Amino acid sequence: MLVNRRGQELAIQDSAAPIRDRAGNLIGAVMVFHDVSKERRLHRALHYQASHDALTGLINRREFETRLTAAVENARQESGGRHALLYLDLDQFKLVNDTCGHPAGDQLLKQITGVLQSRVRSRDTLARLGGDEFGILLQSCSLDQAMRVAESLRQAIRDFRFIWQDGVLELGVSIGIVEITHETPTVANVMSAADVACYSAKDLGRNRVQLYKPDDVPERHPRNALGIQVGAGPAMKADSSCITSRSCPLAAPRTSTSTSN
Repeated sequence: MLVNRRGQELAIQDSAAPIRDRAGNLIGAVMVFHDVSKERRLHRALHYQASHDALTGLINRREFETRLTAAVENARQESGGRHALLYLDLDQFKLVNDTCGHPAGDQLLKQITGVLQSRVRSRDTLARLGGDEFGILLQSCSLDQAMRVAESLRQAIRDFRFIWQDGVLELGVSIGIVEITHETPTVANVMSAADVACYSAKDLGRNRVQLYKPDDVPERHPRNALGIQVGAGPAMKADSSCITSRSCPLAAPRTSTSTSN
């Protein structure tokens, strides 16, 4: 690293070559400095793009699984080390995209990201795993504490109001929880267990927290067997309906007496 006359720090790459006289004696050296600041910035930008979600700015699934691998190894090596994985899936998010378009869905995901970020610790890891799915790795966290965190997140999303055009949207989230201990075999196992717990929560009525139980595999799991029909099912009851028509605005128009989160 060099500092130029203007006080700017420059990343450099240097090389050196000896200078010898005719007898082979060392009489000096030549040093060459090459400014590689632009290359370093490009490398950092490419690394960020490879490890982060472009829409929300959260880390992506690939980077999340790398950090989850480290947590699983940590739990194995440290006696009593415990962590927890939360797997979140927004309820009826597809209906938002189908009804109001992808711009509304993208904006909703950005705002939900802000809600989640405000309720996790700085040492925890929040990621967008894909679509409307998020993962949270709770470091050094007991199962009881993880359950409280999950319930807090569920309630925060339930209380959240998404405003789009002249409509207000209420939504829920299904959350699966898996404890990571020295008995956790692999990252694939813990991710699969979290997915099972999440879809158990959906099968039990959505908008709830479900702890993983090895014998409690939902009948409609995996995802391609869910058979969810837009506009039907228990989540579309009057008291929990997200959208009441096939066109925006969303659930209900705003009035002067409306409240929002």
